Amino acid sequence: VEERETPQSEISGESSWPTQPFPLAPPPYAKQGFYPNDISSRSAEVEESLTQKFQSMDFQFGPLFIPPGKKPTATMPQFNGGSDWGGAAYDPRFNILYVNSSSELEWISMRESRPRESITSYEYGRQMYQTLCSNCHGSPGYSSSNAPSLEGLGGRMQRSDAALILENGKGQMPAFGALAEWEQQAALDFVYQTGRDRTLNLKELETTWGGQMPWVATGHHEIKDSDGFPVNAPPWGNLTAIDLNTGATLWDVPLGTYPELEQQGLPPTGTFNMGGPLVTAGGLVFIGAAMDERFHAYDKITGELLWEYQMEGGGYATPATYEVHGVQYVIIAAGGAGKPGTKAADGYYVFRLPESDEQ
Repeated sequence: VEERETPQSEISGESSWPTQPFPLAPPPYAKQGFYPNDISSRSAEVEESLTQKFQSMDFQFGPLFIPPGKKPTATMPQFNGGSDWGGAAYDPRFNILYVNSSSELEWISMRESRPRESITSYEYGRQMYQTLCSNCHGSPGYSSSNAPSLEGLGGRMQRSDAALILENGKGQMPAFGALAEWEQQAALDFVYQTGRDRTLNLKELETTWGGQMPWVATGHHEIKDSDGFPVNAPPWGNLTAIDLNTGATLWDVPLGTYPELEQQGLPPTGTFNMGGPLVTAGGLVFIGAAMDERFHAYDKITGELLWEYQMEGGGYATPATYEVHGVQYVIIAAGGAGKPGTKAADGYYVFRLPESDEQ
């Protein structure tokens, strides 16, 4: 690991360390950093369009770990990449780690906030939302595939039900019960478009979440080309085998494909993926995870795709295996939706090898 000089924060009142540690070995298994020449070249038209697009954008490009500032900062891997919560699979016999990752460009920026001695509950809730909620749910006016938008929530959910979720959490959303009651109500006022006529005296109230921030993040935002695909060159998702004895990459293959690009004769590009792999003693790596909504089986030694099954929804979960009466089964939950933003589904898929007299 070596220390390298890195760009410094331009945000007033924020001091960033002059260097960052960069591992020299083993090599990264997901793409790190983004430069304008890393744009997608899947077609000449797309490449030309994206080249013009990036020339007109006021972006900070470069290596990993650029402190976000007033200008949009390109981030690679994205906030939900390279690897996410799905984890990795480990083969103890060969000491090999199998891990999937995503590599799509996103951006983040900071904007100035103005702390006040008194403020409406709605406005205080807006500042809380920008700091605590926007990274997942997106900033007002920006879409996000990371979590459902909260715009128009009043037409879909009773405020009392939303208050329970805020207090206790639900699914991937953590609990915010540590917030003071008035802070929780302020957050709900912003989401439900109320509280503009209720003034808070901030000198008399003790904040829990850190108070009003002089700078807040705008959230993290995707960038897509005119056809809705990532703007950086593929692969956009990978499955990698790593030798833990040496740190060397044994193989690295795209994980998943876009059917519309597949129909154009393009090789698999990989996709954003969520959910981890399963490795078996029989020589296979099973994984869903990709946005093609398929369940895949790879050769654990070569990385060759041996088999795949088209499910009705994305398998954004880690598969499991078990044995009943001497027969091995593999199971995966396929609920779809979620951060990948594909259609919702509701099913479990269970597989086994056929009996000798079966087709």
